[in-house]
Amino acid sequence: MSVSFQHRLAALLAGYRTGIARGKPELVCAYELVYRRYVARGFVPPDPAGLVYHPTFGLPASRTIVTTHDGRLAGTVTLVGDNFHGLHLESTFRAEVAQLRARQRALAEVTCLAIEPQAGEPKNGAFFSLTRFMFQYARWCQYDDLLLAVHPRHVQFYERWFRVYRFGPCRPYQRVQGQPAIACRIDLHAVDDLVPHDVYQWYTHPAIAAFEFQSGPISYRDHVYLSSRASHEPQERCQRAA
Repeated sequence: MSVSFQHRLAALLAGYRTGIARGKPELVCAYELVYRRYVARGFVPPDPAGLVYHPTFGLPASRTIVTTHDGRLAGTVTLVGDNFHGLHLESTFRAEVAQLRARQRALAEVTCLAIEPQAGEPKNGAFFSLTRFMFQYARWCQYDDLLLAVHPRHVQFYERWFRVYRFGPCRPYQRVQGQPAIACRIDLHAVDDLVPHDVYQWYTHPAIAAFEFQSGPISYRDHVYLSSRASHEPQERCQRAA
């Protein structure tokens, strides 16, 4: 990595603290942020619950990542490992996800990415702080692919920075009120060959200490609280893997 690029990276990430969300207050803030941003974009309808939470977020292989800037929540994203409930993408791209499973790929889904921009923060700083942590965490978990639904107007950005593959056509995506989405994946074994060297170094150096990845999943008590608050359907409130 060039010295100038190191300086740019250090400047971009300065002031951010990123990690796995711990405890109900931090989780509630994260899912409330998702709700605010998703309502503003028309991805979810207004709801008195005021948060976006899905039962799969409480599964053992799921983690919600948050980043703060000078102590204020600046962004969040949730990574959901493949599970018997299924992935959100399967509501629209079932056949495409099934093909990856048939190849014995270890899958995880990137969902509920939300950034709350504030004056004084560097452009895209929260996004890159979140995705840098997510990338290293996903490799630590030994996933093969990260799957995500991307709005057509954002696909070029993801192709530039992640070299995402399009593995499904543009379709109305049920999870975001039928707005258009393209099924994309990041092959974690090919990123180092496909992404420009400086960009790849951006995501991998310096390495995040392994203990930062070892926080457990959402506690059952917090899961019940969040599910109950987010759902109007009692039978959905406590779905969780044993």
